[in-house]
Amino acid sequence: MALNRIKSIMFLLASLGCGPETTGDFPDFKECTLPETQQFSLGTGANEFVPISEDGSVQLVAGFQGGYHIHASVDLPDLASRRVRLLVNLCQNGTVIARGRDWVDDNGQRPGFQTSGLYVYVLHDYFPANIAQVESAMVALVITADGTEYRAGSKVSPACCVNLLNGEQPD
Repeated sequence: MALNRIKSIMFLLASLGCGPETTGDFPDFKECTLPETQQFSLGTGANEFVPISEDGSVQLVAGFQGGYHIHASVDLPDLASRRVRLLVNLCQNGTVIARGRDWVDDNGQRPGFQTSGLYVYVLHDYFPANIAQVESAMVALVITADGTEYRAGSKVSPACCVNLLNGEQPD
């Protein structure tokens, strides 16, 4: 009896780090080609929109659960929506090596739509040492509630690594 209770508690604790399964809300997005027309500004930044620097450097972050991610943010100054679906791929040589999908809310700090802090998770097959300093493409798709799509992308270069376990904070 006590063993079953302990197993139940362990399962509950293990599942707390996992978010809800939302893949059904999102289209299959495997795009790695930079769009010809940028329909919004794609950036990085954990707590605010930060434009991608001229050198394209984006920080790889070692998270609390042992995985790695980068932060993505968007700025759509003319968009009136307050909640959108955001899909972001980090690609190298035409292959998705990291991805993030989530419903995101406007931070409400200025007119238009701006959000930050989407986690773009590095897939388990890839290690930071192998993908750092390699020219990459960050490609994003925003889908509004009425189904309107906006695309943007940027050449980037992942830089290794901010470690949250050591108390370091990403930009």
